[in-house]
Amino acid sequence: MTPLEFIHKAIQRLSIIASTFPYNLMRYRLKKIYEKRPASITRTDHTIEPPNIEIIQLGQNLREDILRQYKNKYQFKSYRILFQVPPSGVGALWFNDLIQTLSHTGIQCASVQWSDPNFRQIWDAFHPDVFISFDIDEVLRSLDLDFINRYKKSDGCLRLFTPSNKHNFPKPGMPAKDEWRFELARIGQSADAYFCMFVEEFFSQFWSEWKNIGFQYLSLPHGCNPIYQYPRESAKDFDYFMATSYGPERVKLTWQYLKPILENYYGLWAGPNWGFGLGPLNSTQLPDLYAQARIVPNPLARFLIDYPSEITERAFSATACGAFQITDWTPVTERFYSPNELVTVRSRKEFIEKFDYYITHPEERNQIIKNGMQRVFKDHTYFHRIDHLVEFLDHNQQLFQSPFT
Repeated sequence: MTPLEFIHKAIQRLSIIASTFPYNLMRYRLKKIYEKRPASITRTDHTIEPPNIEIIQLGQNLREDILRQYKNKYQFKSYRILFQVPPSGVGALWFNDLIQTLSHTGIQCASVQWSDPNFRQIWDAFHPDVFISFDIDEVLRSLDLDFINRYKKSDGCLRLFTPSNKHNFPKPGMPAKDEWRFELARIGQSADAYFCMFVEEFFSQFWSEWKNIGFQYLSLPHGCNPIYQYPRESAKDFDYFMATSYGPERVKLTWQYLKPILENYYGLWAGPNWGFGLGPLNSTQLPDLYAQARIVPNPLARFLIDYPSEITERAFSATACGAFQITDWTPVTERFYSPNELVTVRSRKEFIEKFDYYITHPEERNQIIKNGMQRVFKDHTYFHRIDHLVEFLDHNQQLFQSPFT
């Protein structure tokens, strides 16, 4: 390494340290607040709520009904869907829930990690006619796109990809780093159609280049997975339970929205890289922890409030588990829930006020929980999303064939 290169790398490291310092400082202060919480709260003021048997029974009945309704519903469909699952994150959770619920309906599924060296062998053994993956550089460069195209031409296969956030999202336009992916799609080398948990307006507004050349888009929002997401019986010993990923924006949101709650209430925190709380959790652990908390805070990333996109996975999964949530209003919230089914706010101040109010009004919380639970099992399970996926596949058979045949 030359002296000039050494100086350049040192400047880069210092720049990273400088840019992350405010967030690391906030995280450190949040850690100290959280660790002091038992001593700062008089347990005599902290009454434990017994489990609400009515809510538990309602959720379990709704779950049993939907599982029964969808058991092998699509067993006579011939689709064989191969998911290329990212290593972690919301995408992995979303794909795994879809795989689990699709299998319950009788549709054959298989999965492979995007970096799996045995990808070709898994493909050949399963022989898919639908391939689902993410349209991001790392994944596309890991794929043998020529092989997949030859397979599509000889056997028929629909390539259904999730569009990644473009490099200048949420601003419209085509940055240079996206031109390669766009050209692959344009000449038929990657996706045949796109799908995402975001609403249709997202694709129209931020992926207009793809839409304008004729690509179809399926909005497949998050939902709940009734196979493991349903109410558990437990006393509520915590005022709140929060599980979230770590990052600069999430630290800032936590500082703005949840610092007063961490200071004044007794709760439980989880998530990777925070340096306090339970650390990373498996999604199957969450229902038991939701059951132990009066309120599940759900402040949202700012782009979800500013643009029509989604209301997050937690809005469905935690509701199915009988959790009471307070979350931000979004431009699409009313498409999924009415105000008496999910509590939303339009400011940090209102978030804290509603937390302070509902923490001492269990009857009102419980009625909203019951309303939301009935809605989520009626309209917003992954089984309902599968209905739309199957309909999309049935009505787009031309996409299974190569345009060059």
